[in-house]
Amino acid sequence: MSSFKSKLLNGFTWRLGLYASSFILNIFIANNFGAEGSGIFYLLLNNIAFVVLFTSLGLDSAIAYFTSRKEIGTSQLLSLSIVWSLVASGALVLLYFACVQLNIVAPYDLAPFIIINIGCTLLANCVASILFATDDNSTPGLTFTLINVLLIVLLPGVLVNNIVANTEYIKLYLFVTALPAVVFVACLYFRSIRFGVSRPDNYWLKKIASFSLQSFVNNMFYALLLRCDYWLVNYYSTDNDLGNYLQATKLTQIILLVPTLASFSLFPLITSHIHQSKKIDTKLLKLVSIYFYIGVVMCTGVIAVGYWVFPLLYGQGFSKMYLCFVLLSPGVLMLAAAFPIATFFSGKNQIRLRVIALFFSIVLLVVLDLLLIPRFNIYGAAIAGTVAYSFYFFYLLFQFKKLHDFQMMELLDIRPILQQNFLGLFTKKNKDED
Repeated sequence: MSSFKSKLLNGFTWRLGLYASSFILNIFIANNFGAEGSGIFYLLLNNIAFVVLFTSLGLDSAIAYFTSRKEIGTSQLLSLSIVWSLVASGALVLLYFACVQLNIVAPYDLAPFIIINIGCTLLANCVASILFATDDNSTPGLTFTLINVLLIVLLPGVLVNNIVANTEYIKLYLFVTALPAVVFVACLYFRSIRFGVSRPDNYWLKKIASFSLQSFVNNMFYALLLRCDYWLVNYYSTDNDLGNYLQATKLTQIILLVPTLASFSLFPLITSHIHQSKKIDTKLLKLVSIYFYIGVVMCTGVIAVGYWVFPLLYGQGFSKMYLCFVLLSPGVLMLAAAFPIATFFSGKNQIRLRVIALFFSIVLLVVLDLLLIPRFNIYGAAIAGTVAYSFYFFYLLFQFKKLHDFQMMELLDIRPILQQNFLGLFTKKNKDED
């Protein structure tokens, strides 16, 4: 088996285990907390995720990029990660106490757990980027999977009735999900990659800052495209409806599983092939089609059985989840198809094009949400999401078409896909390659 195939399958397998355990954990939480409780819980986690994203300023993406290109020492990148995580955590502590003293916010008993979780998650994301970029998928994959298993076991009533109350479980969840940072740093330590006083010189710090800020804007906008409607649904709808909508959107992440997993491995590979292969356009177009048709198969399967299966898996309180998923499905197919093109522009360090696509998509999403949610509730949010996701895909596609001319009908032709070995797209040598 070629090196590429081995790396791709290894990364896919470990992340598949992670996503499977996350899905099972989600099912348990939905049944334990109900639609109303799980909606509030996941909205809290969504807010924390945005704070992590904001405080990272895209550093994790820059670390993955420069590690894969071997342009900066791993020890220096680890040191930068630790220092930045400590600085960001300290800033959050000062901000929280200042807001409490000024009576801007009331004291919050979850605040210490949230701040610890944010700081450790920030560090874990940066160090995991080093591990992934050095082809170590097993350490983060196994760690996150075991964390999910532990969180399932600790849920009230799973093994022993009421080990912890629901309110205490949230604190426990925030603490346990902070542990991977310690594991990852220890892993690098035993590989003689350790924190030190050395740092990249000013030239590379500027390069890191430039790439980080571009990635930050891109990552923030992409997160807003996927999740900013949570806040509008929360404002206009009940907690029960919020829970239904959140679970429908989380289920769409299963449809995006294949492109998400593959793109983690494809990013460094596309980066290295962009300047080597003249056939990159043909290969990417095949990937677009593959991702789209995999999404079609998965969406069709879920829609076929979801009406009966969802209440059994999630509980009777999730009766509105099925139609939400049906309305979101066309947009999810567009998002899946957009992954290879978005990865291509990232690999060419042309993140600006993605940012422009995301910006207009978010504006379109918010406008449609404001128009549709008051009238059609969470179904309006699902329709708005599909329209915005479709706009994002077609904008990127037309930008790619400017660089590599092709016929749009090529994307719908399934015959080359059936004849093509997916894993061989970036391994077979081509006569036209440099």
